[in-house]
Amino acid sequence: MRIAVIDLGTNTFNLRPKDQPYLEIPYYEFAPLHSRLLGSTTQEREKIRGLELFRVDMIVLASIFVNFIMQKYGFDRLLQSDYSIKEGVAEMYLNP
Repeated sequence: MRIAVIDLGTNTFNLRPKDQPYLEIPYYEFAPLHSRLLGSTTQEREKIRGLELFRVDMIVLASIFVNFIMQKYGFDRLLQSDYSIKEGVAEMYLNP
């Protein structure tokens, strides 16, 4: 879920340094975004600047999943990475 790059009219996310490949998002900043996504229609999500059209429907499911995991395990923040899980696993194996 690339929530850090979409514009929902909020200014709560801090900009990160250019050399930092991730953004730390506290739960108290994620929760309102999650609520807004849950309450949005497909047509509203299609108008979100920066949200690719193929993600319009899946972002709600992804947000539900992230929220569930954060609440179940008591995480107070999440990291939005510029890299995929596949790349992270490959890096781990290639550079032990």
